[in-house]
Amino acid sequence: MTGDFTRDTFRPDKGYSAVRMQQGRLFTDADWNEEGDIGRSALRTTTRSVIGASGFPEDAPGFAILAGAGGQTLLIGGGQAYLDGIGISHTAPVRLSLLRHQGSGANTRWRVESGTRVAEGDYLVLVGNTPAQAVRVATLFDDVEGRQVFQASGAISAANDAQVDRYRSAESQPFLPGDNLPTVAGDYLAYLDLWERPITAADDPLIRETAFGGPDTAIRDQLVWQVKFARTADLVAAGAVTAPVSCASFAPGWSPFGPAATGAMRARANPAAAAVDPCALPATGGYRSLENHLYRVEIHNGGPAGGRWKWSRDNGGGAARYADIDNGALILDSLGPDEPSALKKDDWVEILDEARRLKGLPGFFARISDINGTRVSLGEVRHPDTLAALTNGSAPDLTVLPKKGIVRRWEGGLPITIVPDVWVPVEQGIEVEFRAGRMATGDHWQIPARSLAATIEWPSKDAIGKPAALPAKGIAHHYAALALVTRNGNGIWTVASDCRNLFPPLTALRSFLYLGGDGQEAMPNPLAPATRVPLASPLRVGVIRGKTPLPGLAVEFEIIAGDGRLGPVVDNVKKRIALTDADGVARIDWSLDAATPTQRVVARLLNAAGQPTHLPIQFNANLSTAAATSFDPANTPLLAGENTVQGAIEKLAGQTQIGCSTYIVTEGSDWAEILKSIRDGEDAAICFQRGTYETDIPVEISNKGHLTLHGAGEGTHVIARRAECALLFKGCASVTIRDMAVSAPDGSGALDDFESRHGPVTILDCPTVEVTGLTLRCGGGVAAERTGLAIRGSNEKPLDSVHVTHNRLSIGLAQDGILVTDAVHILIADNELAVVPGKAGLRPGRLLEDKDWRKRVVDLLVARPREVEARGGGNREFRAGNITATFESPMPQEEWNLLFDADPPRADEIRTIAGMQGYIKRVSDVVVADPDRAPTYKRALRTMGGRIGDARMAAVDPEVKRSLVLIGEPSARTEREQPSAGDGQVSLKSGAYAVEFGSPVSQSDWSKAMKQVRPRDITSAADLIGHARRIAARMAADDEIRERLPSAQRWFDRFTSRLPSYARQAITCGGLTLTTVQIRGNKAFGFVRGVHVGASGHNPETGRADIVRAGNVTIADNHLSLRKPAADVYVPMALFVGNVDTLRIQRNTLDWAGQASDDLFNHGIRVWGDIGHYLKISDNRIAIARIGIAVQPIMEFDRQQLFRYLWVASDNLSEASFPANVIKAPRFMIKRDNRP
Repeated sequence: MTGDFTRDTFRPDKGYSAVRMQQGRLFTDADWNEEGDIGRSALRTTTRSVIGASGFPEDAPGFAILAGAGGQTLLIGGGQAYLDGIGISHTAPVRLSLLRHQGSGANTRWRVESGTRVAEGDYLVLVGNTPAQAVRVATLFDDVEGRQVFQASGAISAANDAQVDRYRSAESQPFLPGDNLPTVAGDYLAYLDLWERPITAADDPLIRETAFGGPDTAIRDQLVWQVKFARTADLVAAGAVTAPVSCASFAPGWSPFGPAATGAMRARANPAAAAVDPCALPATGGYRSLENHLYRVEIHNGGPAGGRWKWSRDNGGGAARYADIDNGALILDSLGPDEPSALKKDDWVEILDEARRLKGLPGFFARISDINGTRVSLGEVRHPDTLAALTNGSAPDLTVLPKKGIVRRWEGGLPITIVPDVWVPVEQGIEVEFRAGRMATGDHWQIPARSLAATIEWPSKDAIGKPAALPAKGIAHHYAALALVTRNGNGIWTVASDCRNLFPPLTALRSFLYLGGDGQEAMPNPLAPATRVPLASPLRVGVIRGKTPLPGLAVEFEIIAGDGRLGPVVDNVKKRIALTDADGVARIDWSLDAATPTQRVVARLLNAAGQPTHLPIQFNANLSTAAATSFDPANTPLLAGENTVQGAIEKLAGQTQIGCSTYIVTEGSDWAEILKSIRDGEDAAICFQRGTYETDIPVEISNKGHLTLHGAGEGTHVIARRAECALLFKGCASVTIRDMAVSAPDGSGALDDFESRHGPVTILDCPTVEVTGLTLRCGGGVAAERTGLAIRGSNEKPLDSVHVTHNRLSIGLAQDGILVTDAVHILIADNELAVVPGKAGLRPGRLLEDKDWRKRVVDLLVARPREVEARGGGNREFRAGNITATFESPMPQEEWNLLFDADPPRADEIRTIAGMQGYIKRVSDVVVADPDRAPTYKRALRTMGGRIGDARMAAVDPEVKRSLVLIGEPSARTEREQPSAGDGQVSLKSGAYAVEFGSPVSQSDWSKAMKQVRPRDITSAADLIGHARRIAARMAADDEIRERLPSAQRWFDRFTSRLPSYARQAITCGGLTLTTVQIRGNKAFGFVRGVHVGASGHNPETGRADIVRAGNVTIADNHLSLRKPAADVYVPMALFVGNVDTLRIQRNTLDWAGQASDDLFNHGIRVWGDIGHYLKISDNRIAIARIGIAVQPIMEFDRQQLFRYLWVASDNLSEASFPANVIKAPRFMIKRDNRP
């Protein structure tokens, strides 16, 4: 604020709660002002915490936007409002008494006899009329006998006197001069803009105390409210809201300017220059004035990228009021309070009136050319925005200036263009620097400058001590959305939505609660249809305030559907009032009529005047009748078309006979022939008695009618010894199979020649399928070759209904569990699936016959190979950890490798370079002491002894002997450690090429293997790597090779013993048609993937899969305990859904089968592809994945249509994920309460 202040010391972050005066101390304006600021801040903070960002009292909601005068204008309703804890009020309507002064009809001039004065643009409503009949105040005339006279735009009343209510409109706001109503058709937001401004004696002379000669004392802060309008399209373009725009779009902190960053400023006292003479004080350092000042830096005309700024030495306090312009001079009321601060010749001043100040517009700039008394002549006048000179001939043009207004001095002269991030001098060593961002006219900063300390008071960054960049101290604007309004092409306004947040008094915050009685059923007596049936429990509602029950309040219960009765039936009452008891509970009995299927009662809480105060509570009740109970005729063809129990009973009652064949199958009978003997199209019930039923080939049952197979639980066992399928159903009208065990346990590879995978039970092209209570088992294999249960439709004829419930499946190594394709309705619920323990009789070598497994094993033995420099001559090398030792030796590398294997380095030796060098010397000493350990060294000693004789040989210095092992000092270096799947690094060399890789097989065994399988035609490092991979494949597959390589045999034994038993996918749903899929309550143990749901279709023209969506998919309450046998064999994700319209994944548990592994799944839950508008993933617990949940749509989104999508991920726990990896999803997806 402008004013003659020493400084502003209020800082909310300091937490001061009061200012305490001390006796005999200096009292400053800053102390007094801080006390007021502390109290005001505490009040507003508390109010905002209670009310919120904006609120309007329910009993007096202010600033309602009303369509008035038949929609020609918008009126402003009276009442109160709170914005960011700041309370304001507007009185409307105001009652006026009018007297006809002259004229009649629309030409009547009215005189205001009592009430307040009116303004042009005000609207008057005759008492008894509505705002739609308001009439505009059009013209004001001179007062008559001290009374205001005006003329309206239309007739107010035919009588000579009238009582009217005055409304302010958007055209006549007290703090926003002019007509602010938009003139272009469109949708607008009406919003409230609240801000504060200082009022001095120059603004309001009544502040002066005339009893003391009218001195200028304290100033005032004034709240300014303005109703403004913004096109909703412009708000969307600015990023202030997103389309579509509704009242809910305007959240706390909303601004009509959008999220653009606001500018900031730093200030400093110019640092002292380096002194050449150490005895001389620097003359240019710090603040150099001998006077204390409060500098003010203010934005003159702002904008998105800055604007211009001006400065004042005394906080812009040098201001005077003028009320006339006389013969080219302004007539001021004063030049200033004293001579030093008075206006002077050549001062630059800003001239502006009340209208420009309220609209946030800059003023005209002018230079004073002469002063005569209080007459101030101007030598220059500059345009407020461009600062261009305004002239009338050769003289300054004073006609453009307001008739009366304020003159304010700015010592800095004309405003200066903002240049971001550049220090600019002010005066006396003070410099400022602006940061880029949006600036607004009136934004300002204050800089207290103190001569005694030769510095300024400006906060610094704690970490680096540099001046902090501060946002503007003001003007602070507070916004609240009032209404969404529309102007049509004819200029007619309508109010579409009231956006005000209304709140009641705290003492009126009652809660009206449902307690019980809804959803009951009663069974009528059809033989006595006039008798009403009482419900078992009364209807109950409660009323509380906080936790306190409120007794004695009236609750009205009324039957709105049905002809029942409330209370005792004999009272014959359909509407009754009940009072709340001491517990705050109101209750009433309800009896239903015997004819209306669904009946309804509404409960309303009434106030003292008998009017409803809260949203009503509804109670529903149903008659329990057979006609209202659903019946599914899918498995009863004779009852086709009936969907209620009543209809089915009536149809059964009309049947004379029911035809169905029943077959009894006993152990030892030719059961396969019995099944094949069923005629095409025949309906049959097949009963398997206890026993074991074996077959070597699939038993096919094709083109039958409705079939039901059942047995005696696991006492009935059907076994396919040499086939992957035991029972194969094709083209039957429906298949129901339950309560038996079916297995195809052979994993030897003697499989049937099927086009697709089958299970022990396989059902193809049978429209209705129900499988329940089965125990199923399939054999294993090296790859996915079979399933536990297979049910398939086709693209052309999808299945109608598939129910798979309460089954137990044991799945062989690498095979799938339940497979369902192309079905309209799928229910897979309450099944238990587990992998068969062990390796299902598979040899490790058999597993390695699969190309994917073989590649994985070779990658383990030759991990991340790379070319290295081939070292020749006597250079030798040894690597341990990330340290590589190189040395020169007559002994070959192979002998050194054997020495290293026999005597590996200690932990302390491989920790440092010096330790590694010492290790090489230690091994050399071992060889010198025991020549038998190195054949090359032993031969060298023998040759030397033969030349010099044994006597001289005994006297040879040990250093000479060591030179035959190690030449010179070994060197060592630290290298970046390469991640390795093996236990160490291996180097291989052939000709001019050398490679290095990680391997669990030792260097010496690799050297042996290279000698056993010698390389040929090595022309590159890639050839050498390929040769190493071929050796690795033989290490894995050839027992004889491993017998000669001890470390290779140890690795193979360890690898095969640790290889877990696993199955592939527990539950799979696919195909072109997946309309409704429910996968609930299943348990899976030992699978690589728990659930896979993906819709797709094959396009014969392109040869590729077409993307189609599944319909409504629900995956809930499943417990999936999974395994990950190898990272590169299967895509590691636990639950996958691709291409879906509506998806719910809820309350699933994904954890490890058995011991937890550090080798995490990539994804726990992954949703991919073409995804529809509704997606909810919630309440899942994931313990096995690096990324808990991944949502990866492949389609492009129209940002304008994102409001139509509801994608939510909430309350999920991904225990093994980092926080950033719990959810990977598009930004518009709602994510809440998810935890790593």
